[in-house]
Amino acid sequence: MTSAPQQTTPPGTTGELAGRPKSSGYLVMIAGSFLGTFTIGASNVIIPSLGSDLHADGAGQSLVLSSYNVLFAAVLILSGRLGDRFGRRRLFITGLVLFAATSVFTSLGSSLVPVIIGRAVQGLAVGLLWPQVLATIQTSFTGPLRAKAMSLYAAAVGLGTGVGQILAGALETVNLFGLGWRPVMWVSALIALVLAALSYRVRPSHSEAPLAMDRTGSVLLGLALACFVISLTLFTSGGVLWVAVLLLVVALLCGFLFLRWESRMESSGKIPLAPPSLLKVPALRTGLLMTVLFFGGYGGFLYQFSLLTQRGMHYSGLASGLALTLFVLSFAIASILIRKINQLLGKWTMLIGSLFQALAILALAIEFLTEGLDVQQWLEQLTLIVLGVGQAMMFGPLIETVLAQIPNWAAGLGSGLFSTAQQLGLSLGVAVLGGAFVVLFQLPAVGFALAFTICLGIQLLTSAVFGVLAWRLQTSTNPNPNARVHT
Repeated sequence: MTSAPQQTTPPGTTGELAGRPKSSGYLVMIAGSFLGTFTIGASNVIIPSLGSDLHADGAGQSLVLSSYNVLFAAVLILSGRLGDRFGRRRLFITGLVLFAATSVFTSLGSSLVPVIIGRAVQGLAVGLLWPQVLATIQTSFTGPLRAKAMSLYAAAVGLGTGVGQILAGALETVNLFGLGWRPVMWVSALIALVLAALSYRVRPSHSEAPLAMDRTGSVLLGLALACFVISLTLFTSGGVLWVAVLLLVVALLCGFLFLRWESRMESSGKIPLAPPSLLKVPALRTGLLMTVLFFGGYGGFLYQFSLLTQRGMHYSGLASGLALTLFVLSFAIASILIRKINQLLGKWTMLIGSLFQALAILALAIEFLTEGLDVQQWLEQLTLIVLGVGQAMMFGPLIETVLAQIPNWAAGLGSGLFSTAQQLGLSLGVAVLGGAFVVLFQLPAVGFALAFTICLGIQLLTSAVFGVLAWRLQTSTNPNPNARVHT
């Protein structure tokens, strides 16, 4: 019994594989991925002043951060499938316009509740546009052009976080009109509107054989992810314990029902939201786990670094953002050069990248353990450069490895799966590593430097696991996913 066409080449798609797409069009879409991480980076910097302005405690500030991640992660797979059916450009523009509107709404919030609601819908908006970027790249490019597009996507993701932290820090330091964090939301809205205006350059595309909607699966997965992320946030930020436990139970129940529903739907001959047969592909399953591990460390580190520099080392928001400049630039440059790095290192690129990351994290841990907060700036910056290069070597090939397991007829599904793993990792990193850091540095016997060192030790372990998985992945890749028959 099959639930997808048996074919060695993907069905035709409107506007896809019909020649080289307009370069300005796909650059606009890649800029959309920049917007998603720009917002994350900016939020890391403004959260202390936002919390002070709205009189929010640690749990409230954590909810402001996690509310964005919740709906972002919850709609990614569904929005990938919607893009296949209704058109990727249409979903992309819809997400941009909705993001601009909710950014303005959030900036007007005078209390915590409307800000949390605005942030949640911001996440929903980015969740609509994000999968369209990777799906368009996957279906519009092949060979070297696809590799180049992927490298630019990786660079945009890295640059977005860093530029977000730097620009948000600058705006917060300037304190435009005495409004503190709010102008950061206006800048986000302006970027979204500019990209929406330029989206006419994007070539329309959709699948001519779109997968049917799985509404029940979408609701169950969305509830499972939302409840899980919020429960972890409450656990690690000192929120109401019984609410956190209840949400965790609901998340596990919805997760169980989701898996049962997906299996039943696929066994009846339909293609569910996340086909269990596809998730049984060893390389895909391993790649998605590596994605969660990578972005858990990435998101957790940037959040911790922002708190460490602002609250522990008393940097201004601008100085905190600028402290990451060399890290961001090294990540972006290495991402752009990843094809040449791959030619030099071959299948060992990700493994060597994880070793670079592990060495950088170990060096940072030793610096802060021995010097406390009085670390040598030149040594810290050198370590961050190595970290940026290592992470680029991990991230770029990881995208291609995961998407290589997805047939082109399921491009939206593939981009949704990868993006969901990516966002889940970011959410876990902020909730678990960030939450642990906050709890630890508040202990008198620990403080900022030791708390940061302990969390770096945890990230060192995740780097080791990533390296082991990268080594194992070389023996389980699928060279021709379009020939796979899902049963």
